[in-house]
Amino acid sequence: MFLERLDDEANEETIDIRAIRLDADKALTSFFNAIEFCSEEYEELDYVIPAKAMNEVIDHYKAQLKARVTRRNEGKDVSTEDPITGAAI
Repeated sequence: MFLERLDDEANEETIDIRAIRLDADKALTSFFNAIEFCSEEYEELDYVIPAKAMNEVIDHYKAQLKARVTRRNEGKDVSTEDPITGAAI
């Protein structure tokens, strides 16, 4: 049983959540830098609307994550919750 448990644990994929968050943060920063650069370079195009929409989406997800942390701190089991998806928007 011990060897089976070790094999099961070895087969499970470990996910580095911090690395994923850092990569996502870098990608978003680069994306907004590109929007800012393009808005200065190409004045005839309107980049304010997509930037506002992205900020609304990001704020929505931040609020959901903050609410999840609050529920976890109150002792609720958040591991059984459905993952956050784009369908909620």
